[in-house]
Amino acid sequence: MFEKFTKAARDTVTTAMAEATATHSPDVGPRHLLLGILTAGATPAREVLEGVGLDAAAVRADIRRDIELGESDAEALRSIGIDLDAVRANLGEPLEPSHTGRAKRPSFGRDAKKALELSLREAVLRKDRAITAEHLLLGILRGGEARTARLIAEHISARELRDALIGSMGNAA
Repeated sequence: MFEKFTKAARDTVTTAMAEATATHSPDVGPRHLLLGILTAGATPAREVLEGVGLDAAAVRADIRRDIELGESDAEALRSIGIDLDAVRANLGEPLEPSHTGRAKRPSFGRDAKKALELSLREAVLRKDRAITAEHLLLGILRGGEARTARLIAEHISARELRDALIGSMGNAA
């Protein structure tokens, strides 16, 4: 499937994998793909997202919120004998090295796989010859994963984003 991806789309996926590794995520999710679009290179998809105020820092902060605990959470954990500092230290440890000495790469989660499949469908529907970062973003939108949809909706509606992406792509190839 990846042979149909443009260089920018491949870079997006590679960056998403690196971001998932950096955040110690067990798998690559749609937010990692979104982060890849926002950091891998200049594309119309990135321009549209940044034009409505959605940037890499916002996506990283959203991902980080999933793994951080607040002080009230820390107090609740202490009350049942769990040391939050010890938990945080364990979370901060690098991923278990593989036999090659490098950190294991996370696999694609169900929602990311769905977004990739839907990006292919978007390209086929448009009769485009390759999958671009814009197709990836359309796949993320169609996939409807709740956290990613909410993050995008804080900046632009799914319909407006889809229209802007289609407009940036021009006519079918």
